[in-house]
Amino acid sequence: MRELWGDGVSSPESGGLSPERLLGTGRENSSLGTGQERAETLSTTIVAGLRTRCSGHCPHTYTANSCYDPFVRTRIHRHDRGWRIGVNEFLSELFASKVRAAVLGQTIPRPHLAWSLTEFSRILDLPISSLQHECYKLERLGILVSHREGASRRYRVNPEGPSIRELTALVVSALGQGDVLRGTLDEISGLETAFIATTLPLTQAAISGADGSIPLVLIGEIPLEQIDAAQERVAALLGLDPSRIEAVFYLPEDWDERVQQRAPYAVWLLQASRTHLVGTPID
Repeated sequence: MRELWGDGVSSPESGGLSPERLLGTGRENSSLGTGQERAETLSTTIVAGLRTRCSGHCPHTYTANSCYDPFVRTRIHRHDRGWRIGVNEFLSELFASKVRAAVLGQTIPRPHLAWSLTEFSRILDLPISSLQHECYKLERLGILVSHREGASRRYRVNPEGPSIRELTALVVSALGQGDVLRGTLDEISGLETAFIATTLPLTQAAISGADGSIPLVLIGEIPLEQIDAAQERVAALLGLDPSRIEAVFYLPEDWDERVQQRAPYAVWLLQASRTHLVGTPID
């Protein structure tokens, strides 16, 4: 484990990143209060990749798992897209709000969907005024993009946003692999049942020891392009190459027939470890 550091944020010599240095001292927020209060919220919401370290009565300091170091230590200066923001400001802007964490938890697992502020408000049970403010900031950071649709503006994840892979890893770690995979299968036309033929959370040992690819079983009348897209999203959320996920598609009547006939592959899928994702669990 290494300290968060870069451009004056913190360094190995400085001993860590305090809540005040991460979120700002005395900066008020209508929902979270001062930097100390926001830091406590931060440690329990989205930033599962940040760990607290404390001895005695000292203030909490925040460290990052080494797998997230590229996200923390790389300055983000993308002149071609207009993103000119250092890592200190980026982290401060990104993690200073529970509303922002809720928006990221909704959008990151579902890059194929877009929402209006009214839809966000209904799903997340948050006021539109707060959501508008946070969506504006996330769009300014390059994490979200928006487009006009009728009278409303709809927001979705920017697949080319800064450090989107590392941000996705943080969200998956915070919410859990099962929940984010269920989210990424939302609103797939005709999908009745889905499961992945492995136990979640997927460990590095399981990935290394897996023979071939991991079956993602989709049952329903699903357009082929949505099957391919679902396979890619699931692989991205698990941090795998798409070739490591095998999309296995059945029409409902075909699946029932193969189960009744005790077809070898269907029997293997039923007997193997699996995690239910959508629809009625299969016994």
